Amino acid sequence: FFFSAVILGVFVIAIAYTIGDAGYSSELATPGSRFDINAFGSLLHTNYLGRTKIHLPTTASTMIDAKNILAEKPPSEAHGSIVIADRQTQAKGRKGRKWVASSIDNIYASFIWVPSQATIPPKTPQQLPTHLIKLNLAVPLAIARACSAEGVSYVGVKWPNDVWINGYKVAGALIDYIGRQGHSGAVVGVGINTN
Repeated sequence: FFFSAVILGVFVIAIAYTIGDAGYSSELATPGSRFDINAFGSLLHTNYLGRTKIHLPTTASTMIDAKNILAEKPPSEAHGSIVIADRQTQAKGRKGRKWVASSIDNIYASFIWVPSQATIPPKTPQQLPTHLIKLNLAVPLAIARACSAEGVSYVGVKWPNDVWINGYKVAGALIDYIGRQGHSGAVVGVGINTN
């Protein structure tokens, strides 16, 4: 399952490079945003993650947007889709806790994982829950590894879903599992404090 962690690590690094520092600007960036979806796409070298990329200056929640994609598209099209926003007005954390996501300087993204479409899908329906549960372990580890790969020291994971650097929480992940018409999937929300 470390394959998933590596993919997510690439995803996080690509977003971080795309956003850049406070002075970043691009003719390709969404008006009023520093995020450049074309640059992001060029940095993302995966088989399916990011095949569909959606960038929104403001949204209620990237998790809600990703859930809508999962509900509306066939699993083969939904798998790997990414929704990225500069701001979220109704973001939430674990157990429905409110999460402030209004700074354009942070990373707010959700992606869709459909196990039946994965490179190594579960072989039986009984393996599906284990496959999805492993995602809980892979996501925070991938974020921590991405930070370490960028030279950040003292990175750790506070289970189940937080990434800490030098005693401060810098990232969190939220995973919602969804079942529909015989195709279970997960929406993985990631919030990273970059300011």
